[in-house]
Amino acid sequence: MNPKAIAKYLIFAGLWSVLLLPFLVGDGNFLPNMFFPFITGKNFLFRIIIEIVLALFVYLAFIEPKYRPRWSWLAKAAGIFALVMLVADMLAVNPEKALWSNFERMDGWVTLIHMFAYFVILGSMLKAEKAWLWFFRTSVAAAFIMFIIEYREWIASGHASSAVMTTLGNTIYVAVYMLFNFFFALILLYKDVIVRSAGTFRSVLSAWLTWVYLACAALFAWGIWMTATRGVILGLLGGLFVAALCIIFFEKQNALIKKVSVTAVVAVLVLVGGFFALKNTKFVQNDPVLHSFAVVSWSSIAGQGQARQLIWPLAIKGFLEKPLLGWGQEGFNYVFNKYYDPRLFAQEQWFDRAHNELLDILVGGGALGEIAYLAIYAAAICLVWKRRQVLGVTDAALLIGVLAAYFAQSIFVFDNLMSYVFFFTVLAYIHSRDAETTAVEAGEKPKKLGTLSDEEKANYIVLPIALVVLCVTVYFANIKPIEANTTLIAAMQSYPQGPSTNLNYFKQALSYDTFGNAEIREQLVTIAAQVNGIQGLDAATKQQFDIFAYQEMLDQLKATPKDARYQLFMGTFLDNIGQYSMAIPYLETAISLSPAKQTMMFELEKAYLYTGQNAQALAIAKQAYDEDHDFSDAKDNYLAAAIVAGDDALAKELWGGATTTSSGVILQAYLIRASAALAKGDKTGAIAEVEKDILLDPGFASQGQSIIKQIESGTAK
Repeated sequence: MNPKAIAKYLIFAGLWSVLLLPFLVGDGNFLPNMFFPFITGKNFLFRIIIEIVLALFVYLAFIEPKYRPRWSWLAKAAGIFALVMLVADMLAVNPEKALWSNFERMDGWVTLIHMFAYFVILGSMLKAEKAWLWFFRTSVAAAFIMFIIEYREWIASGHASSAVMTTLGNTIYVAVYMLFNFFFALILLYKDVIVRSAGTFRSVLSAWLTWVYLACAALFAWGIWMTATRGVILGLLGGLFVAALCIIFFEKQNALIKKVSVTAVVAVLVLVGGFFALKNTKFVQNDPVLHSFAVVSWSSIAGQGQARQLIWPLAIKGFLEKPLLGWGQEGFNYVFNKYYDPRLFAQEQWFDRAHNELLDILVGGGALGEIAYLAIYAAAICLVWKRRQVLGVTDAALLIGVLAAYFAQSIFVFDNLMSYVFFFTVLAYIHSRDAETTAVEAGEKPKKLGTLSDEEKANYIVLPIALVVLCVTVYFANIKPIEANTTLIAAMQSYPQGPSTNLNYFKQALSYDTFGNAEIREQLVTIAAQVNGIQGLDAATKQQFDIFAYQEMLDQLKATPKDARYQLFMGTFLDNIGQYSMAIPYLETAISLSPAKQTMMFELEKAYLYTGQNAQALAIAKQAYDEDHDFSDAKDNYLAAAIVAGDDALAKELWGGATTTSSGVILQAYLIRASAALAKGDKTGAIAEVEKDILLDPGFASQGQSIIKQIESGTAK
């Protein structure tokens, strides 16, 4: 077999292998144990596959003109979007993260350019409809296996939608995966059965493939329902509605499909209307999925979905500050910190996405990025409609339907690897159908320039260069980060030899110097604080951990000085090892970068209290409390500051008649007072403060009595 044939088969193998990525997890089975196992394993493999396929594609396209990229308006729109985002990322607040992302997300421009390469290669290699149908069949077959995994989890969890994560690791990811394959099943039903039938119900229903594809579509819809993912459910209904309307108004050849589409439109309207009519009934209230729709309210932030009403305005503020090219990909965390809404206290404290793909792109790429992104949809829909006679009106309608469904659900969530893959798969299918965009005639023969033919140049020049570039890219862009990732997992384990082994692994992980450095440092300072609490561990090991963690965090702050997260991490680390005075400048900087985040104020209050700056502690605690009086932790911290400061009137007001508490920060306040009394030689006063804790929390009695004995014996510190 000649090199050209080998390259061709390897490219197809690589493209088909992408459909198997959803099943791979970095959990120590097929892949090694990895940090963020559901994310990193899939993404690294995808990048490696595309890099290998791209090298082979460059070689093949050099020899065979028919495989060279075709530049439809859709391809140009996708390319412009990638270019705009590159400029935005280069000008980002944190260009390195914008380009490379991190282990948790594995997004950024690197993923985007890999997706663009996937789009170009897939659209260039899969020209014949037969090849595309086999690609969709493979995807649907894989999705059926995924449904079985999902169903088993759903049953095992007692029908708990939150437990349905499969090998994708997230209910939303599962739902979006099922959404695309639902439409693929319908496209296959149309192409494999309806187009080839006599156009009657009898002929369609007599085909066994009809029942296979209908069953798959029904199971995938059920799979979406089991996840209770409202955005995707709405997207499914909306996409079906749009597709059915297109068929009703424009399908002239097949009366059967038109009748089915009318039924689908009526069914969607009845379902939606019936829901609103019955939303307050026991049937709806007792069904977890229906109930989740019934309780959606923009007047409450009790849940993750409702929190979007506070997060989305933050994204708009961020866009208005940098309207042209935005903050770069992965830049939302800067916006979230700067414009943090104190009412988000009950939510995740480190949102790095707006949970709305359109807003995420608006923040990351500004107005230019948003326009370029929307242009992809516009180009795709125009191209589909332009080629509806080639595709078939029904096929065109289903493609518009899946785009509408994906667009609708993206209003409520952010993208992930597999949603990107299937979105760009649909785009590649549409792009490949544009017969008039052929860059080179299929019959064009290879040219001979100089003494070497194109094939000889490809074999002796292009292929060797491509393989060298491939090896370098795979090593530096993938192998090194994988090594850092797996070494981080090793650094987080327990060892009989003690923490010194962990420290060596941390040093090794950071020696790779990858885009995962920040996350490695986060884990380093967390474990360093834990090591400091190990009783009986020698002081030298603790000191080595502390010094290394401190130096690494200094490096992190040099790399990301405007990121409040790492200012807080440094301050918290120093607090945890008792270096309160050193912690204060970092915590003050963190608050200057995120002026309304109460949890940062709590940490600064702690540092102030332990350094005797009671007035400053009371002031920052009051600021946190005034941000939102509904935040019980803020009230507890304010009360603690009042207790330590000796403001009895304020403390009495904040107690509000309560006589007991289990709040650690309040109990700690009396221990701080006890420590202050002991420092003055007042053992009686110190014991009295500890006894107050015992009265407030009977569960503290044993520990409190132990402290009292230490005070009496003179061993208390």
